[in-house]
Amino acid sequence: ATHWNTLFAQLRDCSFGSRPEVRSSALKTLFATLITHGKVIPSGCWTQITWDVLIKVLEGVDKGASDAERSEKRGDSQAAGPSGAAVGGNILVHHSRNTAVKQWNETRSTVLEGVVRVVRVYYETLRT
Repeated sequence: ATHWNTLFAQLRDCSFGSRPEVRSSALKTLFATLITHGKVIPSGCWTQITWDVLIKVLEGVDKGASDAERSEKRGDSQAAGPSGAAVGGNILVHHSRNTAVKQWNETRSTVLEGVVRVVRVYYETLRT
């Protein structure tokens, strides 16, 4: 069970980093692994996965998105992720291009879809 915890913790930590490509890949891998291999994860580990992985991913991504929104409202050219790393740069971007806020909102959407999928597939396991 420890190898699962380590794997999920690493993917969790990558899911609210400053680079959108890394966040997206980490989340897709996290949720695909949970869905695909969840049946072999001991039922006692699901409580820890719920609180230490799923809830923390939701919180971390929400914080990153909120930080980006506040930064955009202030007019900052750089938005900080939850780890404090800078996101973006000092370039002007056309309004239709991805901004830090748009990228974080996309990450929020990916997280919510993934959590819903996990809950839907493993609802009975999570209830116990």
